[in-house]
Amino acid sequence: MARKQHKQENEVMTTDEAAAYLKMSTRTVRLLLGAKKLPGAKVGNTWRLSKAALDAFIANGGRQ
Repeated sequence: MARKQHKQENEVMTTDEAAAYLKMSTRTVRLLLGAKKLPGAKVGNTWRLSKAALDAFIANGGRQ
């Protein structure tokens, strides 16, 4: 069980997956990433977001 939980904490999401997780549009996720209001990293020409960082973002009321 601990191994499965560890995997979820390190899960990396695409913008589409993050948008579904946050229940917002992909466009909004990309706008927040571009404005550096949402934690993420650009890999090539695509964004990647950590589920743990998104959970922290939500816990902080939408502030990084």
